[in-house]
Amino acid sequence: MQISVGIRPLATQVERIAATGLRKRDVLQAAWRKAAAGYVVGDAYVEPRAVERGGGRENLFDSTLTVDAGALDGLARVHDPLGVKGAWWLIRGQIEPAFWEAVDDVLAQIAKRT
Repeated sequence: MQISVGIRPLATQVERIAATGLRKRDVLQAAWRKAAAGYVVGDAYVEPRAVERGGGRENLFDSTLTVDAGALDGLARVHDPLGVKGAWWLIRGQIEPAFWEAVDDVLAQIAKRT
């Protein structure tokens, strides 16, 4: 099942991304590919971390993610019994940390090349 994703880097990562001189979208896309590649929906809902994310539309990376529909349905039955939340709401707390780690990894790769 494909779901829509709207994810932001951490506020502290935004300046580091800009300092690379590369297009922000390219850096975020590289990080997203890395984070999404091995992602599997966990069976427990994880509350999104209370951290400062990069604000503004310019820091929002929109993409899609393929997830197991059965696993997502299991999360929804327990944590969204009225069916009013989106799929992204259910998994955001699970995948955001992996994305932020991937952003740091991509930035480290870029730094090694310069």
